[in-house]
Amino acid sequence: MIEGDNFLLKYLGKKPIQEGRFDPAEENIFHKTGENIPGNHSIQEKPDMKTKPAMIANLMIFLAAACFAAGVGAADYPIITAKDLKAKMDAGEKLLLIHPMSDIEFQEAHIPGSVNIPLDTFATTDKLPTDKGVLIVTYCKGPKCIFYSLGAEALVKMGYTQVTGFKGGMPEWAQAGFPLTVDKELAAIQVPNIKVDELKPVVDKVVILDIRVPNMYEMGWIKGSIKIPITQLSAKYGQIPKDKTVVVVDHLGQQVVSAGRFLKSKGYKDVHFLQGGLMGWVSKGYPMEK
Repeated sequence: MIEGDNFLLKYLGKKPIQEGRFDPAEENIFHKTGENIPGNHSIQEKPDMKTKPAMIANLMIFLAAACFAAGVGAADYPIITAKDLKAKMDAGEKLLLIHPMSDIEFQEAHIPGSVNIPLDTFATTDKLPTDKGVLIVTYCKGPKCIFYSLGAEALVKMGYTQVTGFKGGMPEWAQAGFPLTVDKELAAIQVPNIKVDELKPVVDKVVILDIRVPNMYEMGWIKGSIKIPITQLSAKYGQIPKDKTVVVVDHLGQQVVSAGRFLKSKGYKDVHFLQGGLMGWVSKGYPMEK
């Protein structure tokens, strides 16, 4: 997540996101409730060595479930570079370039000429070609962003025979000197992070917004979470209270900053993202609800 978002900030000439602690100087839930301020070592919970094997087992189960839910490794497809993709586009070659993330992320930044088809709408959208032999290229925020690969794998399963992944995504595209369409105002909004150990003591006093895709909810969620997939957030954000601290979580921390920026643009003042996502929460042995 940080890699993809820092490339965008660099593209705009902005200060990169730091992996530091939550800013205790801000007026937020931690001060209002009298809880320990994040960054205070007294709230850091170190796992007992006896519980470590169980934590590792839970983490492996969570990883395996995530891979199963997402269909990781289900299909093979070739990879294309930014220069080769640009050459095909400039030559007028017939192809469909798909950004398979949410409308929020597409609005924030995308490659000109691409189409936004969120991954969870592939089965119902009318934007996919009827000709299964058309070249389709998927891309997202860079090599660590899984959505280009999940999109490519889903398309192969649907019977498309000319599917290619643009693994380098927007960072490689920008580094090659090619233009991006960017909502500069939205992309420049700053969203502070919070670490797992900082969230745990106040988890009942904040709003946890879980933005994962629906099939990942089968793996569980943090107790009390409001579950709104990021692909539905622009239509349903009104369900989230504005008078409380909101902590946005996802699986690995790849989409939380974009969701946080969107909420701030809609008037939510106290918004943070969980560093490391639910993988970080599970790795600490903290409970999940089902």
